[in-house]
Amino acid sequence: MPFAEFRKATKKVEFYFPRDGQRERSVADEWIRLSTGEKWMNATLGFVADMWPMPIEAHLSEDNPYDVTSNGSQKKEKKRTMWYPTLLLNMDVKKSLPEEGVEWLFVRVEAKQIKNGRMDLEIVILDEGGEIVCLSHHVALAVDSSRNLAQRNTGASKI
Repeated sequence: MPFAEFRKATKKVEFYFPRDGQRERSVADEWIRLSTGEKWMNATLGFVADMWPMPIEAHLSEDNPYDVTSNGSQKKEKKRTMWYPTLLLNMDVKKSLPEEGVEWLFVRVEAKQIKNGRMDLEIVILDEGGEIVCLSHHVALAVDSSRNLAQRNTGASKI
């Protein structure tokens, strides 16, 4: 996953993208499982709903970093690291996962609109049988990562 050092939570997940590449730059499909061997549970659906390829990054360069068909031809260009603070995350759980959990989930994220530093996204989570587990809608900002990494001014005076 691109920028895994910045987005440390992505290291807990194994991502599998379509062999033939993503259908469109504004849509990303993935199969995911936890790298720890644990199972996805109902309590982890919020994490799943927030763990997917970032549509903006697919538009920032010629090669889509989430498209396995273009990774071999990537040019040595400096990639911008972005930060996507969530403004709103709605989840509609349609089906409970089994009590013992599941190893695999399918996730499709689609950017409905990217405009003025804001993303409106739809996320669909399916189980191994193709049944809808959860629908999620996000509104997130899209800003340079330096906004998250900058030195914080606490306002406290130094005596």
